Amino acid sequence: MKVILEPLGGKYYGTRILVGDGLIEVWGCGKNQKPSARERKLWEPEEPEICDSHYETQGDYEIALAIIAALRPYDVSLGMTSNKQGVEKETSSESP
Repeated sequence: MKVILEPLGGKYYGTRILVGDGLIEVWGCGKNQKPSARERKLWEPEEPEICDSHYETQGDYEIALAIIAALRPYDVSLGMTSNKQGVEKETSSESP
């Protein structure tokens, strides 16, 4: 299963993580409600006046990164997976 953090673009409706054929959306979950560094880069050279909640917060971004870190051992697109001891090993395309 592939785990991908989608890039930001357009009006914000949650930080999106693609997980295989599924999707996880994080929105309004984090305590830090300041715009994320990723969001502020889109606003350069000038930061607009924030008038609604349609921007990625630093808290939501941090939660998304924690989800990705938790799923990373199962990301077969990296060619690695975890065994029961938590040690990474190379995956095989052959069925057991």
